[in-house]
Amino acid sequence: MSQNKVLTILGTFSPSELKKFGMYLRKTHARKEPLLQLFDALRNYHPEFDAPQLAYQELYRRILPGKKYHEKRILNEMSVLRAAVEQFMIEEYLKEHEYTRNTLLLQVYKKHHLDGLFFKQLEKMKKTIDQEKETSYTWLEKMKLAETFYYHPSTERINVTTQGKKQNISRR
Repeated sequence: MSQNKVLTILGTFSPSELKKFGMYLRKTHARKEPLLQLFDALRNYHPEFDAPQLAYQELYRRILPGKKYHEKRILNEMSVLRAAVEQFMIEEYLKEHEYTRNTLLLQVYKKHHLDGLFFKQLEKMKKTIDQEKETSYTWLEKMKLAETFYYHPSTERINVTTQGKKQNISRR
């Protein structure tokens, strides 16, 4: 059973991360009782997940007692649990990496044509980077922000003619 993707991922969680994921799952999937029961059944075997009680038939019997076994149903529940684990890991990562979160926020603002919010967020990120100690990483981030600004559809451009060809040049 330990070859299952969700068990492989959960096996890497510390006890505190597993507890935090349990709280997250209850908050985000409160109405999905079989999923919560599946997680409760699995967490007792953390981190190895190699007990015979984790066979699909046994898990199905525990989360859906009295119902006829359907392998597809238990596989679907495991799939939903894997998606929840992955979403949890992404959200935890974004909490720890503010710059990545802000970059994603810029992309969302751009997608929804929220130009005012886009440019305010861009300026806020630029100020934050400008206050940091200069490293090759901060220069790279400055270049990425400049690129994000330049390729935004609302960035003003002027046309300059050189040798009969028009070129777009960005200006503020």
